[in-house]
Amino acid sequence: MRKALLIDLYALPEYDVSLALGYLKAFADAVPAVRAAWDVELLHLPVATPPEEVAAAVQRSGAPLVGFSCYSWNIREVERALTRLPAKGKPFVVLGGIEVTPDPEGYLKKNRNADMVVFGEGEETFRDVLLRLSGSMDSPMEGVAGVCWREGRRTRKNAPRPPIPDLATVPSPYLSDSYGPLLRNQDRVMVETARGCPYTCTFCFEPRGFARVRSFPAARVKEELACIVGEGVREVAFLDTNFNMDRRRAVEIWDYLRDLGGRVRYAFELRGELLDEAQARSLSGLDYFAEIGLQSIHKRSLDAVKRWYEPDRFAGGLRALLGAGIYRPCAASAHGGVAVDLMMGLPHETTADIFASFDFVFALAPSTVILTMTKILPGTELYDDAVKGKFRYEFDTGAQYEMTLNDTLSRKEIVDLKRFQDAVEFAYNRLHAVRTMAWVAGGLKVPPSEVFLDLGRRMAEAGRPAASLGVDDLSALLAALCRARGDERLAAAVGGRLSAENLLVVLQKNREARPSWWRNLLFRAGFQFLSRFAGLPPLPGPAAAPAPRGEEALAASA
Repeated sequence: MRKALLIDLYALPEYDVSLALGYLKAFADAVPAVRAAWDVELLHLPVATPPEEVAAAVQRSGAPLVGFSCYSWNIREVERALTRLPAKGKPFVVLGGIEVTPDPEGYLKKNRNADMVVFGEGEETFRDVLLRLSGSMDSPMEGVAGVCWREGRRTRKNAPRPPIPDLATVPSPYLSDSYGPLLRNQDRVMVETARGCPYTCTFCFEPRGFARVRSFPAARVKEELACIVGEGVREVAFLDTNFNMDRRRAVEIWDYLRDLGGRVRYAFELRGELLDEAQARSLSGLDYFAEIGLQSIHKRSLDAVKRWYEPDRFAGGLRALLGAGIYRPCAASAHGGVAVDLMMGLPHETTADIFASFDFVFALAPSTVILTMTKILPGTELYDDAVKGKFRYEFDTGAQYEMTLNDTLSRKEIVDLKRFQDAVEFAYNRLHAVRTMAWVAGGLKVPPSEVFLDLGRRMAEAGRPAASLGVDDLSALLAALCRARGDERLAAAVGGRLSAENLLVVLQKNREARPSWWRNLLFRAGFQFLSRFAGLPPLPGPAAAPAPRGEEALAASA
């Protein structure tokens, strides 16, 4: 029996169990002929592992076939590891994943250390490759759809393989025990309930790769989740691009997770415009992290990237979700609550447009705001446009294809946007000083984005890493900011406002740690005291009747 070693170089410690490789192993092991000929083994290593150590692990395994799962964050490390493999006795190297799928032939021509690229969905293709190589490692690959391979000095590419029409035929790596003891007490694992996306955003690979949405059977999903929770996993991240696209199915799964029990946090990507009160009530029964992509409110930019957006429905859905649960701007960590994504550097977007999008989101007061520079990813329509010179994009292939210039943003403006991003990450996402930042902006009669930009510039001038700054530093920076704008009253009072909000954050962390009636009671009493006697500023946004379980409603019910 031969060994096939599949390697994942993961970027973050909490993502050290590869779902993609688990699927490959489960699918291959389900075929008796493959199982009789091949022992498929999984190896998970940090992306920072020295390439010599990765190569040594490959050699120690003695595997004649080695596969790597390739993404923008690990492809260079994969390539470095391959250069360390000795020429004599080198295994057959197969690469797969979204980084090599767009142009497999071009990739093989540029990288002589790889022998084959599996492009597209890999389960059926990898199975067929193993079957073909069961007799001889030199077997030709004619007729195996979804592979591009090296044949002597030639590079050959077969026809693409269509997506698997019925996902019920794909075995679960969790129910098949593909991970063995690795699953026990894991910090985080990933799950899919569906594949594909019906939307057409040009910055995303999904519309070209898997536009038709296919779902795993709900009974199989529930069985998987029960298995994972039973193994003591602490967080489950769902990879569905729009988990609540099928609203009834989403509520069914959320209700099942609530009844399943266990101290588990669940992470979802949701479509804000599709949220409603029924979903909000169901999701609020869980410890969850919901990431909601907005990207921009600038119509011309959204039209350019073919993205759908309805402001009233988005705002209404987000308010319903925030109001139904305990998560507000003082979430205990970036892994809890409701996050809204904004992309900086979309086509036609100016800095003013980006700041307007941020101010719109700030008024809704989600738990976190995730700002990223637009990435020009190979295989996307936006990448093809950029290569043709449209929008005059420049991007850094060594930094996950992050844009560095386009026809509406100068390099100087991008430096400023990076500082703005640092300030949002520091003051909003890490310290959760949302109320204080809104209070400063209101006192100075400027948009919140202007305060964050000024703060980011001051942080850069201080020359200290943002990670080393704390509440006292923010207090001093905001006082200096107010003073420089001629408002001594605000400068003198900002420290007290920030201290009151910081105490609220402590109470919120206590409430989130393990929700109970007495922790809620403590939060309500603390909230009332801080609001009446300590100058706690209100949340940003227009005054409105609070939702049933939001902060103000909790305090009022005490």
